[in-house]
Amino acid sequence: MSVTGKMQAISSRGFRLQWVVTSSFDSDADLLTCEIVDGMGSVVAQESRPIRVRGAVITKESEVAQRDALISWAEDVTQYLIPPPHVAIPEPPETAEIPAAEENASHGEEISGPVSHVDDAPVQADDPV
Repeated sequence: MSVTGKMQAISSRGFRLQWVVTSSFDSDADLLTCEIVDGMGSVVAQESRPIRVRGAVITKESEVAQRDALISWAEDVTQYLIPPPHVAIPEPPETAEIPAAEENASHGEEISGPVSHVDDAPVQADDPV
């Protein structure tokens, strides 16, 4: 896959890359660090590679080669090691069954005696149910 294709794959999974160049103790190289950032802005993984320095200038060939290597690393990591970001859907709370008497009492109704089904319309003995 091309470097552009790898960048598109990383982006389609909801991640982006940040690049940082820092000096190292080695006088011939600096460190190029790639950070994988999720949709919330958190760094989920990072990797550093040395890039060659000639004088005080980073060589373009070294930077491009290490950047391509880090893009390949990031594409692999986002594909296999990091689950895609998603919004957690909370589980509905488990509701215990409330007996009918308690349920009606919680609505401010007093209950005395057996509870039967009551309709608004009167039921006549001749009507089929």
